[in-house]
Amino acid sequence: MQNTTKPTELSVGSGSINAPAKTVSESGRRRRSSCKKGTGKAVCADTIGSDIQKKPSVPDGTAVISGTKRKSFPAKCTAYIDTEFNAFDYYGQNGGHQEILQVGAVIISNLEVIDGFSSFCRLRPGHVLSKRAEKLTGISAKDLKTAPSFPEVLEELNSFFAGYSPVSVFAYGNEDRLQLLNTAALYGIKKDGLKYINRIEDNMKQLRALLRIKKRSNLSLSVGDLCDICGIKASHMHDAYNDALNLGKCSELIRRSAFEPEQVDRVLEKKVWMSNYRMARRIKECRDGVILDDSDLKPMKALIDNLKEDGYYPDYLLQAIFDDLLMITGRTPGDI
Repeated sequence: MQNTTKPTELSVGSGSINAPAKTVSESGRRRRSSCKKGTGKAVCADTIGSDIQKKPSVPDGTAVISGTKRKSFPAKCTAYIDTEFNAFDYYGQNGGHQEILQVGAVIISNLEVIDGFSSFCRLRPGHVLSKRAEKLTGISAKDLKTAPSFPEVLEELNSFFAGYSPVSVFAYGNEDRLQLLNTAALYGIKKDGLKYINRIEDNMKQLRALLRIKKRSNLSLSVGDLCDICGIKASHMHDAYNDALNLGKCSELIRRSAFEPEQVDRVLEKKVWMSNYRMARRIKECRDGVILDDSDLKPMKALIDNLKEDGYYPDYLLQAIFDDLLMITGRTPGDI
């Protein structure tokens, strides 16, 4: 399937920005190409500023490195990185190691995403992909089977960063850095191979301060929440490249105060609604023997849909209530 770019104007703050809405492969994920190190095709540039010319989209097949063929490099640029890891189904799974499954990064200079990196990482022999990670990320065992090992990916990632020498390397929170270090330790990778990992900075506190919510709320904000605040349509979530891309775009806009303060309040209100609801629900305390079949659930869904149309309660809260009802009856969200 050919990828295309379509300019989309987003209203942000007091002005507007143009950004190409990028379409990825049918699976919604960027796959690592079979190119040899240093010869891969660069991931297409995404434009954040309206004065930046749009560049071609990624060719079908997705993924890669690198910036090694660029004739000129930006004098100042910033990198954003994200990872997906093999989250436990139960404590101690895979010998207690939650290996990195995918690494994604973007390079941004002067409001332009100029290059990107994305690669799956093959699991160690004997380790299996957890059901939790597969469900959350959409990554399959087949995706990982032919992927390079983590040490190979880390070597390519270091080469990618070295080509730009970014001023800063940011991740959202400290979890990505810790998981990268833990996986590196699993493979016995020494200090020399951790140059850029050790430089990763936690971007979360800085962005919260810029959004002026540091003292107002202890609620955590996801990258999706940042996209809502900045008026950006989030790309496929829980994909390392797309999450790095979303984080990079939002971070650059927030640092320039290119967002509506009222939208911060709306997002926080949504978080409060959901937090209060989750604290109040008691799914595990439901009595055994309560059986609801489809004839009971369909009218309840109709009621929820009517309440959504009424507009008094937030749609996401009503949907969460119905999804919990489905889980109580042994179903999964979307079954009805």
